[in-house]
Amino acid sequence: MNLHLFTLNASHAHHALSIRCLTDALCEAGFAATHSEATLKDGTHTVLASLGAKNAHVYGFSCYIWNLEPMLRLARELKALLPQCRILLGGPEVSYYAEKYLDAHPEIDYILSGEGREITIYRLFDRDMCLFSASCIMRSIQFEVTIETEKDTELWIIPAE
Repeated sequence: MNLHLFTLNASHAHHALSIRCLTDALCEAGFAATHSEATLKDGTHTVLASLGAKNAHVYGFSCYIWNLEPMLRLARELKALLPQCRILLGGPEVSYYAEKYLDAHPEIDYILSGEGREITIYRLFDRDMCLFSASCIMRSIQFEVTIETEKDTELWIIPAE
């Protein structure tokens, strides 16, 4: 399974530290993870073509106030292009309103919420699996995580070391 993390920056003057840290942590844990960035000035079709070329199983989008609407548009178009992919949104603009965004945007499969402490997951299918929780992939985060399931579930804990 390969994962691709992505964000739209306001300009090329800054880069997204969050997706870099998460990509590094995922790779250290043995997952195939990559990341990329674009800016709000980059054309939607160019960005979409670049994302589609990654052909990832899971795309994680980092959402902020300046990029939320374009990110939602990209998520919708990417899901139309690659219907088998899973799309995860995270970041301050979506994490506290997970249910609202999941209900309004059926193309979104997962939302990382609560500063990495919780994941809201809807529409799980057989053989799907969730890999995203900052507390699971970053050793320096020290807090409890609560997971609730709707049916019997198998949980694997993989040490980060």
